[in-house]
Amino acid sequence: MQFSPLIKSPRLATIVCAALLSSLPALTHANTFSQLAVSAGEESNVPRALDGPNEKESRFTQLEYSFGKLYEMGAKNTLVLSAAVSSAKFTDLRGFDRVGLSVAANYNYKWAAGRLRAGSVS
Repeated sequence: MQFSPLIKSPRLATIVCAALLSSLPALTHANTFSQLAVSAGEESNVPRALDGPNEKESRFTQLEYSFGKLYEMGAKNTLVLSAAVSSAKFTDLRGFDRVGLSVAANYNYKWAAGRLRAGSVS
């Protein structure tokens, strides 16, 4: 698991996320979202070898579930908190399977009003 340079400890990352989530009830609008993705394919160079003899191919299946909330903090401010869990299984090679967990927080500020719709004329 890889963390940002500012938060190097999994325990500290959990505490920071919990603190962020506990301060959000004051926000008035929140949209929940979730997505499940299932994919399958074939990869021609699983070990990322630099030369032909070491390249190995394998079929794989991948499953990913992501979820989160979009908070509208005002007319120009939004905050998105999300998490994702993923897993990939290679059928022809052993030792390359992977499991991942990611957590993200994104703050957006819109600087100007801009156009409301593409193609609209004022």
